[in-house]
Amino acid sequence: MKRLLRQRPPAPLLSIAMLLALCAWTGGASAQRAPASKIEVVQLRENFYVIGGAGGNVVVQIGPEGVILVDSGSAARADEVLAAIREITPLPIRYIINTSMDADHVGGNDALSKAGLSILPGAVKGSIFLLCLVASASLMPVESLPSPSWQTALLLGFVSSFFDNIPLTALALAQGGYDWGVLAYAVGFGGSMLWFGSSAGVAICNMFPEARSTGRWLKEGWLIPVAYVAGFTVLIATLGWAPRG
Repeated sequence: MKRLLRQRPPAPLLSIAMLLALCAWTGGASAQRAPASKIEVVQLRENFYVIGGAGGNVVVQIGPEGVILVDSGSAARADEVLAAIREITPLPIRYIINTSMDADHVGGNDALSKAGLSILPGAVKGSIFLLCLVASASLMPVESLPSPSWQTALLLGFVSSFFDNIPLTALALAQGGYDWGVLAYAVGFGGSMLWFGSSAGVAICNMFPEARSTGRWLKEGWLIPVAYVAGFTVLIATLGWAPRG
């Protein structure tokens, strides 16, 4: 039989409990004293801060992807609170947890939330872009492919970097005469040579917009097509070209 009394709560629950308990205690204390003349930042532990002087105290928990705030202080001190947070970390504000509906706990919600990361609109824009990209990439300008050969398969890899590789593969299957292992390598590798050539590339670039830079790709990404050709050469040299169908 398990001894449940000795089990520890999960770490995230402990962190949230500490945040709420701290704010409940500091919030009550702040209500009994006059507002501080300036904003003060106190580090309690690694990635864990308290900002005082904003009405109710504001607790700042920094995670790998952003900031969680417990309370936001008064509206009048919101800009100062934001400036203090920016001195601690450049990461976006992800969540604000309020322990009270009093003005010195929720007054800064509006200003601080506007400075945070808007998750849903970005996801919607990324989804619309991806749908449009897939639709346009599926509009193949040809109805047949050149005669099957390893040279054609190599070329299809480059073509699939900017056209959807699914209709390309469908044309090859319908036409026949290809080595399916070599073709799979070509359209699979080739489809990821450019960031917009695959849904994974589009998703990554939504997280890291700098990856869309053409200049940066030419400077740092030229190894990708070189690696594609090198891998294709090794594949043909070791397994050869064995068309089927």
